Amino acid sequence: MIEAMKNTFLETYRFREVLYNTLLQDLKLKYKRTLLGYFWSLLNPILQLVVLSFVFSHFMRLGVREYALFLFSGLLAWNFFHNTVLACSSSVYRVA
Repeated sequence: MIEAMKNTFLETYRFREVLYNTLLQDLKLKYKRTLLGYFWSLLNPILQLVVLSFVFSHFMRLGVREYALFLFSGLLAWNFFHNTVLACSSSVYRVA
């Protein structure tokens, strides 16, 4: 299993230029006509974290220590899952 992971990482490293160019093309296409551009990809999750942290720690008073860190870990997992399902469903939709 470790050997298979090592081979996967080596192959990914070998094709790093293709991966970089594909990622760059995808980002350019995604933010082509936006006002904030790439900055929005960072600003949106940060603002979401700030608002949810403020609301749930001040109004709801859950009593969780380090609630922002707790919320960040949950949002990170949720956003990864959400984007994965969204990307997969759009790829299935295109095929069908």
